[in-house]
Amino acid sequence: MIGIIQIVNIMRTSRARVFLLALFLVVGGGVMFGQDTVTGWVKNHGSESIQGVQDTLNTQNNQITQNIQNAQITQNTQITQKDQPVPRSKKNRVTPKQSTTTVKKEHSATKALLWSLIPGAGQVYNHQAWKIPIIYTCFAGAGYFIYTNGTNMVKFKKEYLYRVNNGGATRLASYANYPTSNIYNLYQSYNQYFQLSIIVAAAFYGLNLIDAYVFGHLFDYDISDDISLRASPTMLTLPDYPLPSAPGLSLTLTF
Repeated sequence: MIGIIQIVNIMRTSRARVFLLALFLVVGGGVMFGQDTVTGWVKNHGSESIQGVQDTLNTQNNQITQNIQNAQITQNTQITQKDQPVPRSKKNRVTPKQSTTTVKKEHSATKALLWSLIPGAGQVYNHQAWKIPIIYTCFAGAGYFIYTNGTNMVKFKKEYLYRVNNGGATRLASYANYPTSNIYNLYQSYNQYFQLSIIVAAAFYGLNLIDAYVFGHLFDYDISDDISLRASPTMLTLPDYPLPSAPGLSLTLTF
């Protein structure tokens, strides 16, 4: 209490007042200067530090985002490659069969019959062209006998008529020793052979028609490829035979 009274008494003098005012200014100015210095440093260095931290955080965020995008792109690429089929070489490449609906053309036996009016054409229509050589061989043989028998028939007919009309004279020196009756018999024989040859040729032609018509009907008939005839030895039991059994042959037809 005594100290406070002494300070008040001192402040009443003019010198003391001046001293205290100067001290107040010095202290206040130092405080303000220090505050401005601190504020300036904070503004200059603090803002730079905060901006640096923000830049570092932004850089890290961008790096993390880029890593995530790269990982997603890699994963999508792997999934796409996994889903894509493995390319194969041309030799091992399997081409899927295209499902096409085709209308089966009806096979007509009547058309086969009409085509067979030309020998062998009906067999070609029935996809049996291998029969053509057989057909034409038969017709060639029949034609040969028709020509041979017809030629001999005409020759002996003329010889017979010449002898009848010329008192037994002959036209064929090689048959001068043949009586007229024998010449007539030769004529009759070759005449029959000639007619028979024509009948055989007509029969071959008819068989050509029948074959084309019948196999035209059987064209779509399902005939199994497993048709076989197997022969195997066997023992036959003969009750009335002196021996109890005898060797034989067994035939097995599979169809």
